Amino acid sequence: MALPKTPLFYKLIAKAIDSFGERHHVTARSYFAPLLGYRGENAAIMLSTALNYTTYNPASPKPLNIDHLYVLLNELGEDRNIILDGLANEFEMMVIPKKQAHANASDFNTLVDTANIKNADVFCVAKMAISDDVITQQEREEILKAIHKAQKANAELKDLVLHLATQEDE
Repeated sequence: MALPKTPLFYKLIAKAIDSFGERHHVTARSYFAPLLGYRGENAAIMLSTALNYTTYNPASPKPLNIDHLYVLLNELGEDRNIILDGLANEFEMMVIPKKQAHANASDFNTLVDTANIKNADVFCVAKMAISDDVITQQEREEILKAIHKAQKANAELKDLVLHLATQEDE
């Protein structure tokens, strides 16, 4: 028995593909269809059907597989972050690109300032939300978004500090 399609996963992939198309001014589904093994004049339509998580036939499931994901992540360039960040958020993790973690010492000041600003944003958003003694669902989402941004900034700073310490030890 095949597993049903996971909506989050397919929404993230569709969003990344569409973003790629907008950035590169191409019909993205037509571009990716042959790369993912869809052939013929209806290849883009077949890919669109595969990306639609609501179209699921248990007798003949057409979910994307891990090889499709690998091809997409390779081809999407910076739009791959839509998928990676979305999955990381789902599992309460964060993705930090390696090139960012390997910055030099001159970037240290910028990362310290960024982390400080993001942490201050959490304080401001939380204080504004609690000002009326009630936190609405929208305010809750804004607080969580600010916390996520602060955590990412702090993680980037931490990675830089660890990298700098490793460089000195070498």
